[in-house]
Amino acid sequence: MTYPTPQQLAAKAAEKGFRVGAYVHMSTATPDTAAPIREFSGLNGQVQAVWMGGACRNLIGELRLSSQHPLPYQFPAAYEFFTSSQLVAEASRQAGSIAATAGYTAAMVQGYGSAGTDTWVTTDPNPQGAGAVFVSLRQQPAEAPAPDLSPSMEIIVGGQLVTATDVAHWMSANPKQGKKLFKEMQNLYGPKPIMLHLAMFSGATMLAAVAASVIAARRKNQGE
Repeated sequence: MTYPTPQQLAAKAAEKGFRVGAYVHMSTATPDTAAPIREFSGLNGQVQAVWMGGACRNLIGELRLSSQHPLPYQFPAAYEFFTSSQLVAEASRQAGSIAATAGYTAAMVQGYGSAGTDTWVTTDPNPQGAGAVFVSLRQQPAEAPAPDLSPSMEIIVGGQLVTATDVAHWMSANPKQGKKLFKEMQNLYGPKPIMLHLAMFSGATMLAAVAASVIAARRKNQGE
Protein backbone atom coordinates (compact mmCIF):
# COMPACT_ATOMS: atom_id res chain seq x y z
CA MET A 1 0.00 0.00 0.00
CA THR A 2 1.26 3.46 -0.91
CA TYR A 3 0.97 5.91 1.95
CA PRO A 4 0.48 9.62 1.24
CA THR A 5 3.30 11.98 2.08
CA PRO A 6 2.81 14.81 4.59
CA GLN A 7 2.70 17.21 1.64
CA GLN A 8 -0.04 15.20 -0.04
CA LEU A 9 -2.06 15.07 3.18
CA ALA A 10 -1.69 18.82 3.65
CA ALA A 11 -2.75 19.46 0.04
CA LYS A 12 -5.82 17.26 0.44
CA ALA A 13 -6.77 19.02 3.68
CA ALA A 14 -6.27 22.43 2.03
CA GLU A 15 -8.85 21.49 -0.60
CA LYS A 16 -11.37 21.45 2.26
CA GLY A 17 -10.04 24.69 3.77
CA PHE A 18 -7.95 23.13 6.56
CA ARG A 19 -4.34 24.03 7.29
CA VAL A 20 -1.90 23.41 10.11
CA GLY A 21 -2.52 26.05 12.77
CA ALA A 22 -6.18 26.56 11.89
CA TYR A 23 -8.54 26.37 14.86
CA VAL A 24 -11.09 23.58 14.63
CA HIS A 25 -13.77 22.00 16.76
CA MET A 26 -16.03 18.97 16.50
CA SER A 27 -19.02 19.64 14.25
CA THR A 28 -21.37 18.81 17.12
CA ALA A 29 -19.63 21.28 19.47
CA THR A 30 -19.25 25.07 19.57
CA PRO A 31 -16.14 27.18 18.86
CA ASP A 32 -15.62 27.42 22.62
CA THR A 33 -13.85 24.06 22.39
CA ALA A 34 -11.67 25.02 19.41
CA ALA A 35 -7.96 24.28 19.26
CA PRO A 36 -5.33 24.53 16.50
CA ILE A 37 -4.40 21.70 14.18
CA ARG A 38 -0.92 20.43 14.99
CA GLU A 39 -0.43 18.20 11.95
CA PHE A 40 -2.21 15.86 9.55
CA SER A 41 -2.07 12.09 9.40
CA GLY A 42 -3.57 9.51 7.09
CA LEU A 43 -6.21 6.88 7.83
CA ASN A 44 -7.66 4.56 5.20
CA GLY A 45 -6.85 7.04 2.48
CA GLN A 46 -8.45 9.92 4.38
CA VAL A 47 -6.97 12.88 6.21
CA GLN A 48 -7.01 13.10 9.97
CA ALA A 49 -6.33 16.31 11.84
CA VAL A 50 -4.22 16.00 14.98
CA TRP A 51 -5.39 18.74 17.32
CA MET A 52 -6.19 19.60 20.96
CA GLY A 53 -2.48 19.55 21.77
CA GLY A 54 -2.11 16.18 20.07
CA ALA A 55 -4.76 14.53 22.26
CA CYS A 56 -7.37 14.24 19.50
CA ARG A 57 -7.30 12.74 16.01
CA ASN A 58 -10.37 13.22 13.86
CA LEU A 59 -11.22 12.96 10.20
CA ILE A 60 -11.52 16.47 8.80
CA GLY A 61 -15.09 15.61 7.79
CA GLU A 62 -15.95 15.49 11.49
CA LEU A 63 -14.54 18.95 12.18
CA ARG A 64 -15.44 22.57 11.52
CA LEU A 65 -13.14 25.53 11.15
CA SER A 66 -13.74 27.85 14.07
CA SER A 67 -15.60 30.99 13.03
CA GLN A 68 -14.29 32.72 16.16
CA HIS A 69 -10.53 32.14 15.64
CA PRO A 70 -9.72 32.81 11.96
CA LEU A 71 -6.21 32.87 10.56
CA PRO A 72 -5.20 35.36 7.82
CA TYR A 73 -5.91 32.92 4.98
CA GLN A 74 -9.54 32.57 6.10
CA PHE A 75 -10.38 36.23 5.43
CA PRO A 76 -11.91 37.10 2.04
CA ALA A 77 -10.05 39.48 -0.25
CA ALA A 78 -12.44 42.30 0.70
CA TYR A 79 -10.69 42.65 4.09
CA GLU A 80 -7.86 45.18 4.44
CA PHE A 81 -4.82 44.32 6.55
CA PHE A 82 -3.57 47.10 8.85
CA THR A 83 -0.40 47.06 10.95
CA SER A 84 -0.11 50.80 11.56
CA SER A 85 -0.93 51.45 15.22
CA GLN A 86 -2.88 54.57 14.24
CA LEU A 87 -5.01 52.71 11.67
CA VAL A 88 -5.55 49.79 14.04
CA ALA A 89 -6.67 52.17 16.79
CA GLU A 90 -9.00 54.04 14.42
CA ALA A 91 -10.46 50.82 13.06
CA SER A 92 -11.08 49.66 16.62
CA ARG A 93 -12.79 52.96 17.44
CA GLN A 94 -14.99 52.68 14.36
CA ALA A 95 -15.94 49.18 15.47
CA GLY A 96 -17.18 50.64 18.74
CA SER A 97 -14.42 49.23 20.91
CA ILE A 98 -13.61 51.14 24.08
CA ALA A 99 -10.82 48.78 25.15
CA ALA A 100 -7.17 49.83 25.06
CA THR A 101 -5.64 49.10 21.66
CA ALA A 102 -1.96 49.23 22.61
CA GLY A 103 -1.64 45.44 22.56
CA TYR A 104 -3.09 45.01 19.09
CA THR A 105 -0.46 44.38 16.45
CA ALA A 106 -2.72 44.27 13.38
CA ALA A 107 -6.31 44.39 12.21
CA MET A 108 -8.33 42.82 9.43
CA VAL A 109 -11.04 45.28 8.40
CA GLN A 110 -13.92 45.21 5.96
CA GLY A 111 -15.66 48.49 5.24
CA TYR A 112 -13.12 50.78 6.87
CA GLY A 113 -14.67 54.21 7.36
CA SER A 114 -18.23 52.97 6.95
CA ALA A 115 -21.00 52.40 9.47
CA GLY A 116 -20.95 48.64 8.92
CA THR A 117 -17.24 48.05 9.49
CA ASP A 118 -16.22 44.52 10.47
CA THR A 119 -12.97 44.53 12.44
CA TRP A 120 -10.84 41.65 13.70
CA VAL A 121 -7.63 42.20 15.66
CA THR A 122 -4.64 40.17 16.79
CA THR A 123 -2.00 40.52 19.50
CA ASP A 124 0.38 38.14 17.75
CA PRO A 125 3.91 39.62 17.64
CA ASN A 126 4.16 38.39 14.05
CA PRO A 127 0.79 39.40 12.60
CA GLN A 128 1.99 38.78 9.04
CA GLY A 129 2.62 35.15 9.93
CA ALA A 130 0.31 32.40 8.72
CA GLY A 131 -0.49 31.39 12.31
CA ALA A 132 -1.71 34.76 13.63
CA VAL A 133 -5.14 34.31 15.24
CA PHE A 134 -7.65 37.16 14.98
CA VAL A 135 -10.63 37.90 17.22
CA SER A 136 -13.65 40.03 16.43
CA LEU A 137 -14.33 43.37 18.09
CA ARG A 138 -18.06 42.84 17.89
CA GLN A 139 -20.32 40.08 19.10
CA GLN A 140 -20.47 37.36 16.49
CA PRO A 141 -23.58 35.22 16.04
CA ALA A 142 -23.28 31.90 17.80
CA GLU A 143 -22.52 29.06 15.43
CA ALA A 144 -25.10 26.34 15.91
CA PRO A 145 -23.44 22.94 16.28
CA ALA A 146 -24.57 20.07 14.13
CA PRO A 147 -27.21 18.06 15.99
CA ASP A 148 -25.93 14.99 17.75
CA LEU A 149 -27.87 11.75 17.55
CA SER A 150 -29.81 10.17 20.36
CA PRO A 151 -29.32 6.41 20.83
CA SER A 152 -32.61 5.70 19.06
CA MET A 153 -31.75 8.02 16.15
CA GLU A 154 -28.33 6.39 15.85
CA ILE A 155 -30.08 3.08 15.25
CA ILE A 156 -32.35 4.61 12.60
CA VAL A 157 -29.72 6.68 10.82
CA GLY A 158 -26.98 4.11 11.22
CA GLY A 159 -29.18 1.55 9.51
CA GLN A 160 -29.66 3.54 6.31
CA LEU A 161 -28.21 1.94 3.20
CA VAL A 162 -25.32 3.72 1.54
CA THR A 163 -24.24 3.78 -2.09
CA ALA A 164 -20.92 4.02 -3.89
CA THR A 165 -21.71 7.71 -4.41
CA ASP A 166 -22.11 8.19 -0.65
CA VAL A 167 -18.81 6.43 -0.04
CA ALA A 168 -17.02 8.57 -2.64
CA HIS A 169 -18.42 11.74 -1.07
CA TRP A 170 -17.51 10.95 2.53
CA MET A 171 -14.08 9.58 1.70
CA SER A 172 -13.24 12.38 -0.76
CA ALA A 173 -12.77 9.92 -3.60
CA ASN A 174 -13.58 10.12 -7.29
CA PRO A 175 -16.44 7.95 -8.64
CA LYS A 176 -14.11 5.15 -9.73
CA GLN A 177 -12.40 5.06 -6.34
CA GLY A 178 -15.80 5.25 -4.64
CA LYS A 179 -16.97 2.10 -6.42
CA LYS A 180 -13.78 0.29 -5.43
CA LEU A 181 -14.17 1.34 -1.80
CA PHE A 182 -17.83 0.34 -1.87
CA LYS A 183 -16.85 -3.15 -3.04
CA GLU A 184 -14.34 -3.36 -0.20
CA MET A 185 -17.16 -2.50 2.21
CA GLN A 186 -19.35 -5.20 0.67
CA ASN A 187 -16.57 -7.72 1.21
CA LEU A 188 -16.38 -6.69 4.87
CA TYR A 189 -20.01 -6.06 5.77
CA GLY A 190 -22.12 -7.85 3.17
CA PRO A 191 -23.90 -6.81 -0.05
CA LYS A 192 -25.84 -3.92 1.50
CA PRO A 193 -23.55 -1.68 3.59
CA ILE A 194 -25.22 0.81 5.90
CA MET A 195 -24.27 4.22 7.30
CA LEU A 196 -22.78 2.66 10.42
CA HIS A 197 -20.53 0.51 8.26
CA LEU A 198 -19.34 3.60 6.39
CA ALA A 199 -18.43 5.29 9.68
CA MET A 200 -16.56 2.18 10.85
CA PHE A 201 -14.84 1.67 7.49
CA SER A 202 -13.62 5.25 7.30
CA GLY A 203 -12.46 5.41 10.90
CA ALA A 204 -14.93 8.12 11.90
CA THR A 205 -15.54 8.65 15.60
CA MET A 206 -18.97 10.27 15.17
CA LEU A 207 -21.85 8.74 13.24
CA ALA A 208 -23.67 12.09 13.33
CA ALA A 209 -20.97 13.83 11.28
CA VAL A 210 -20.97 11.08 8.64
CA ALA A 211 -24.76 11.05 8.33
CA ALA A 212 -25.07 14.85 8.18
CA SER A 213 -22.43 15.13 5.45
CA VAL A 214 -23.84 12.28 3.35
CA ILE A 215 -27.44 13.48 3.61
CA ALA A 216 -26.43 17.05 2.70
CA ALA A 217 -24.56 15.75 -0.35
CA ARG A 218 -27.58 13.70 -1.42
CA ARG A 219 -29.82 16.74 -1.22
CA LYS A 220 -27.36 18.82 -3.20
CA ASN A 221 -27.16 16.17 -5.91
CA GLN A 222 -30.94 16.08 -6.07
CA GLY A 223 -31.05 19.84 -6.50
CA GLU A 224 -32.90 20.55 -3.28
